[in-house]
Amino acid sequence: MIIPRKASERPRLVPGHFLAYQKFLPYLQLGVLYARQGDWEKAYQYNERALDVFPRNAAAGLNRLYYQRCLGQAEEEAHGK
Repeated sequence: MIIPRKASERPRLVPGHFLAYQKFLPYLQLGVLYARQGDWEKAYQYNERALDVFPRNAAAGLNRLYYQRCLGQAEEEAHGK
């Protein structure tokens, strides 16, 4: 049996919250997609867009560090180091 919640117990939506997720998740996912293809520059760019929407998101923050590291390695390989 499902007991309906009282109106005061329901989670409240912050204005723009849903719209933020409409932008945040696609940007984050595009970053991962480009990373899997080895396009670190685009992965980094889309991850930065995700961080513009939610600057304190842990997953996007860790992705930033990972993509920066991969970009650095890609540049070293391009310069023959």
